[in-house]
Amino acid sequence: MNRRADLPGHMPPDEAARLLAQGALSALDTAADSVLDSLVRAASAVVGSPISLISLIEERRHWLSSCLGLASTQVPRDEAFCAPSPCDRAIFEVQDARRDGRFADSPLVTGAPHMRFYAGLPLALEGQMIGTLCIVDRQPRRFDDAQRAALGDLAHAVESWMSCHREKLALAESEATRRRLFDGMGDGMLHVDLEHRLLDANPAAARMLGYTHADLLRETLPALLEPGERQRLEVDVPAVMSGSTELIRWSMQHKEGYGVAVELSARPLDGASYVAVLRDVSRRPAPAPPSTAGTVPAS
Repeated sequence: MNRRADLPGHMPPDEAARLLAQGALSALDTAADSVLDSLVRAASAVVGSPISLISLIEERRHWLSSCLGLASTQVPRDEAFCAPSPCDRAIFEVQDARRDGRFADSPLVTGAPHMRFYAGLPLALEGQMIGTLCIVDRQPRRFDDAQRAALGDLAHAVESWMSCHREKLALAESEATRRRLFDGMGDGMLHVDLEHRLLDANPAAARMLGYTHADLLRETLPALLEPGERQRLEVDVPAVMSGSTELIRWSMQHKEGYGVAVELSARPLDGASYVAVLRDVSRRPAPAPPSTAGTVPAS
C-alpha cells in the first residue's frame, strides 16, 4: 500500500489559505524559541516520551520549529507522519507504525529514529491548521485520557504563542511603516508629552533646529523656544489637547542661537502627548509686487 495515498498528496481545497496563514507567522527557517522549546520539553515530560516536536506544515516539507530528541530540522512532507488532512482537529495516533500499512515502510520507521508510536495534535492559526505538536516513541504505546487532555492543553499554549507572535510581527510592521512615514516627512515633526519632553522627532525637525536626532531628544520644548515665547505653552498646549487649535506660529531657537519662525499644526495622540508638524517660515520669500505690465504711466 502507498502509505501516503490517503494523506495530503491531494492538497485540501483551502491549502492556499492555510499556507497564507502560516506565512503570517514568519516562523520557517528561524532560530529556536525558548518558549516553544519549554512547551516541547513539557510535552515529553507529561507522557514520558524521548521525542517531541512542533512541526509547521509547509508546501513540500515539515519544518521542525522546536524539537527534542531529534537532530533534524525538517522532514519531506510526503514522508512525515501527520493526520489524513491538515484540517483535522482531533489528535492523530499511530500506536505501532510497523503494523500500520500507511507507515510501515517509512524511512522514519525502518531507519533512524526507528519510530513506532506517533501522536500529532493539530495547531491552528486564523482558523487554519498550520502545524502539529508531535509526540514520538521508539516503542508501541497508547495514551490514556489524562495524557491526551494534558497534551491538548499544551497544544493550546502553542497556539496562543503563535497568535501572540503573529500580533507582535504585525505591530512591528505597523511601527516600521509609521517610522518610514514619520522620518520621510519634509516638514519637521515633534512628538511631545504634557511635561514638554520630546518623545520623538523626525530628521527634518532636527535639521530645522540644527541638532542631531539624539541631541534634539535631550531637549525640552521650552528650551527650543525663544525666551519670550515659552509662556505661550500654558495656553497653546491645552488648546492642542482639546482639539481647538488651527495654525500656531512660534519663534523657535536654532542650536546656533538665531530665531526660526515656524507655523505648526498639532493634534493630540493619546491624552498624554501630541504631535506637532512644523514648517519653517522664517525664510519664506516676500510676496512679489503686483505686475505693472500693461499699465499706462500717469502723465
